[in-house]
Amino acid sequence: MRLDDHSVVITAAGRDFGRALAITLAGLGATVFLSARTFAAAERTRDDIRARGDGKAYAFACDLTDPASIRDFAHQVAAHTDHIDVLVNNGARYLEGEDLLAVSDEDVADTLASGATGTVLVTKNFLPLLSHEAPRTRSPASL
Repeated sequence: MRLDDHSVVITAAGRDFGRALAITLAGLGATVFLSARTFAAAERTRDDIRARGDGKAYAFACDLTDPASIRDFAHQVAAHTDHIDVLVNNGARYLEGEDLLAVSDEDVADTLASGATGTVLVTKNFLPLLSHEAPRTRSPASL
């Protein structure tokens, strides 16, 4: 299956699953719009895709705990395309620590914000690009 002429947004594409997914989808011909908490992390994935000669890739910074960062990410993607076909909400902060008692309350709140609130805000801000519909043809029954 080829994904030529498909645009895909992937959050948390700087490492692990998001990175692997971005590389795979670009290899299938998709144009990928990558975000990571830091621009440098997104750039590494973008540069790896470009070095392979696969698809088109664009890198952006996006902190999923920051609504302004999410809005900025969506606006920047909209400057490159008038629609996206797939939105992959892959991002959520990883809660690091030996156990739950070893992490701060602030870290717990940021982790939940990135996974829950961040996912909803990413979806909300990308809806205008996702709802781009092809012109509908009228069925014979409606004529």
